[in-house]
Amino acid sequence: MDLFAMNSDRSNISKIIPYIQTGEVIPHEEMLEALNEATATLADERRREVASSISPEVGRYLASTDLMPFIKADISDVEARQLIAERRVHLNRLSNLLPSVLKLLAIRNEAQIHSALIQLDDCSRDYHPIKSSEYSSTQRKKIVNDLNAVASLSGELELTLKRLGYHISTDFEQHDEACRRVIKGSHTEVRLFDLLRLLGELRFSSELILYKDSIGERAFYVGDNRARTHIVEYAYRMAVQFDAPKFTTTPGSDFSTLCSLMYELATGEADESLAGAINKFGRSGERRQIDEEEIVHRHENSDEGMAAHEADNFAAVKEAIQSYETEVGCWRSMFASRKWEDFEQSQIGIRLMDAVERRDDQMNKHGPFLVWASQMASGDKRTLWDRLEENELLNLEFAAKVGRRARGERN
Repeated sequence: MDLFAMNSDRSNISKIIPYIQTGEVIPHEEMLEALNEATATLADERRREVASSISPEVGRYLASTDLMPFIKADISDVEARQLIAERRVHLNRLSNLLPSVLKLLAIRNEAQIHSALIQLDDCSRDYHPIKSSEYSSTQRKKIVNDLNAVASLSGELELTLKRLGYHISTDFEQHDEACRRVIKGSHTEVRLFDLLRLLGELRFSSELILYKDSIGERAFYVGDNRARTHIVEYAYRMAVQFDAPKFTTTPGSDFSTLCSLMYELATGEADESLAGAINKFGRSGERRQIDEEEIVHRHENSDEGMAAHEADNFAAVKEAIQSYETEVGCWRSMFASRKWEDFEQSQIGIRLMDAVERRDDQMNKHGPFLVWASQMASGDKRTLWDRLEENELLNLEFAAKVGRRARGERN
């Protein structure tokens, strides 16, 4: 079967529409097939076939993101059964609550149901890891401490190796050569000089992240345990996308009801008020950012925006030039922000030169060179899909071999 073949005339999502329209409970099997279809990747069908050959239940129930880890045996059979049990619970909640959720969102067609299913599934799956995580301030403190440790320890090791280099370099490089002779094809040559250079670059990279964080950039990701706010943010994103329900902090509103239903999907707890989280989110920077992103998104995906982008053969080049211009400005600002040591100055200079050269390279491009998928010849497109399918089959074959060996060792 073709990995990239289109679905049958009647999709699994279309089969649940009658229940959504009447508000009835969606049968378990049809809900499972619809959710699998909505969250499927291009390679999903083949991966489910391979997983089913190991365990039919796993092939049917496991989420798309867990299929390849199960095939490779990164997920044990016990862990897989636990994941299936959790997904069954989620499916039962979805069967009961989805019609009410989609009614509040004023869902109008199959494509919107598809999008809503993906987001509802992501929201529920992320809830418990977020709830069990540490406070964001605690996570931030640990990350900053680790970055400072990397910068300090790599600097100390670099200085130590410089002092000791004469005594250790010969044996280090002889051992590296022996490793390359035995581990053919996967071991690259490293000299002590290279190691010193890499340690310096590692130290600079740590200091770079700390600098970005100090000026307010999102230099690293810090999660939080605000699980209720997570629910409200997902509800708001969907409400903005589908133009319903209207955001309001009033208890008992349609938006408040949507948040409660999504909370029930994630936890099983019904009629829970999220008024506090809704009020906090209404005043947050996250809400303002979502509103700004939506304005850009709607223009880019409007008929006018898409036509303008496809008509301009240099649209991607212009975007790249602007990105590099911004990057050049950032490196110049960093250089002028404080008195750096000689090594840090040289590293900032390298990044500045790299950004300037890439900007100039984009400015010297000539067209037409951009070809959209819709403009590709059918034969070229088919060749591309065939190559992707071949790569996926090779990945699956390798993953299955690794999984068989791992399961054999466990047994």
